[in-house]
Amino acid sequence: MAASSPLPARSGPGPKAFLTLLVLAAAVGVVVSLAAWGFLELIHQIQVGLFTDLPEELGYHHGAPSWFYVVVLGLAGLLTAAAIVRLPATGAMCPPRG
Repeated sequence: MAASSPLPARSGPGPKAFLTLLVLAAAVGVVVSLAAWGFLELIHQIQVGLFTDLPEELGYHHGAPSWFYVVVLGLAGLLTAAAIVRLPATGAMCPPRG
């Protein structure tokens, strides 16, 4: 009589575990996509507020004067510099300060 060979061992998850993992990945993808969309919408609203609405409220109805952009971008640079100096993280690519 011929000896029956054993079945090969499974190397991956079963169908139920795979389906669960697939649903979890889809849910995470939807949440991350909504967060990214919300971030981009926030950036858009800030830009419209700073470069369209604020100059109109200041009386410049045909666009902001050139100096306005220098002031806004200078303030953004100061805010960025303050964040770099005051926040505790050094960043992944930067050597530690000190």
